[in-house]
Amino acid sequence: MVEHLYTLRRDLKDKSIYVWDMGRKAIWVFSALALRGVRVEGFVTNFSEFVGDTIMGLPIVSVDEFSELEDAIAIVDDDVREGAFNVVASRGYALYYSEALELNPNLECKSPYLYGTGELTWDIAKKVSKVGVGAVSGFITEKTVTKTVSILGVPVYTIKEAPLNADDAVIVAADSHCQIGDEVAVLLAIGFRGTIYIREVVPHFSLWGDNLVYVLDKSAKEHRRLLLCCGDDASRALLSRLLSAYGINVDREVFMTRKGESAGDIWDLADEDSDRSAVIIGSFSNRQRLEMLGAAYDLGYSMEKADCGSLQLSVNNEYLLNHVVDYEYDVRMLASIDYSCLGGKPGWMVHGDEAEATVRIVVVGGSTSTELYYPESWVEKLYKMFEADGVKAVVFNGANEGNGVTQEMSRLLRDIHALKPDFVISLSGVNDQRAQENKFEQVHGDNPFEFWRRVEKYMKLVVEEEGAEFIAILQPMNACMRINSLFENMYFTSENHKWGRAFLFGARDDDFYFNFLDMFHHQDGAYIDRCHYSDAANRIIAEHVYQLLKERL
Repeated sequence: MVEHLYTLRRDLKDKSIYVWDMGRKAIWVFSALALRGVRVEGFVTNFSEFVGDTIMGLPIVSVDEFSELEDAIAIVDDDVREGAFNVVASRGYALYYSEALELNPNLECKSPYLYGTGELTWDIAKKVSKVGVGAVSGFITEKTVTKTVSILGVPVYTIKEAPLNADDAVIVAADSHCQIGDEVAVLLAIGFRGTIYIREVVPHFSLWGDNLVYVLDKSAKEHRRLLLCCGDDASRALLSRLLSAYGINVDREVFMTRKGESAGDIWDLADEDSDRSAVIIGSFSNRQRLEMLGAAYDLGYSMEKADCGSLQLSVNNEYLLNHVVDYEYDVRMLASIDYSCLGGKPGWMVHGDEAEATVRIVVVGGSTSTELYYPESWVEKLYKMFEADGVKAVVFNGANEGNGVTQEMSRLLRDIHALKPDFVISLSGVNDQRAQENKFEQVHGDNPFEFWRRVEKYMKLVVEEEGAEFIAILQPMNACMRINSLFENMYFTSENHKWGRAFLFGARDDDFYFNFLDMFHHQDGAYIDRCHYSDAANRIIAEHVYQLLKERL
């Protein structure tokens, strides 16, 4: 059984719970409460255009309507600024999300094990010790230790050595979405039948876990059949808790692997009409979720159509999940990836044969261009277009998750002379919406678009000095549209929406860069999350870039 480490405060159980706003962070708050079995009654907003609409059948009400409700409380995401918080707080009872939670009362008088030995584990240990929870029974780690190892007198066990019983409790101290899933999956795999406590199913404002509500809302509004496919009983229980709290019926349930004659596996969904149904995936195993997502895609469902949702999305591909490659610390770029085991180089995935290539292309950018996400990147599609046309090209892809223009510049300064490209392509912008500390300059209050444009110009000078041609592309961004539909507001809007406005108002079509900014504005199926492109959108980007290169060859 999986429980949350923190649950809704007992003194709030009789209140009518509302969530402030309907942007991405509000949807995360709603999901976090719903997965705890909390029944949310609706959403509060000061955007009049959305008042009267619904999300998962729950009403969106104005601040005035909220102020007339009795025993109602608005729960506000912790990142909402004080000014916005005061708007709703002045008209009724409001609390930040963290203020509305307390330690799970089921932990009282227990002596839990803590899964992990890092700083976060100690932070949790100190918090639980202050509220009546018994002394920690032990620490659990996947590292190799001997039975004599202890931390301040508390024993440390490997996952296989830990003397876990069915009435024990284990607190998973991990914070990243992958590590949470992996550690819960490990405990389930060894047959642990006690209670596993996690801080959140999906960490706050994660890119990878925020489409479940959209899929449920969309399937209800379009009267789709709801299909449930789970890989473990723990995720099934969590999903069932959420669905039952909101009266949502599952039309058909299958499992990742067949369970007896009465319950089929995911491939039995082949007889369902994917245009009239939606599939919800549940599994704590990151690898298993990727397999299930691949199966769902083969059956006609996809994240881009918003008819395939999950407790946590797995958009890392098998290279990362199977640890074929991994992130490495790099003092110049903070993080980098060594692709040597895949035929690439440190920091660069390589497509094509360097020795035979007649055209050499270098790509830099962020996660929207990286090779480690699912589905296939536009960079790989670009290489295949050259291949299909019989052009012997080699493409060096140095895009890395989270990279902004300063990291791109550092990557080029380090490696461009050795790579000897004919063309360098920078497709970027989304990671520069908010000013970041950088190695080149500190300009407080700098316009993020002007900063992006200025560093792109610096890169252009470096590239041209090396005898190559520079193609700067302001990438498609959905966080800066002037007007959003309700779905777009739920899916895209956040603080980045405000930061992205500098790009919207500054971008031009007659500058040295190519302006792809609004390429996918208000287009269904172009994005699979806040910023990453769908397979169809990646193909469109690759086609545009290919055309730009063909004109120059």
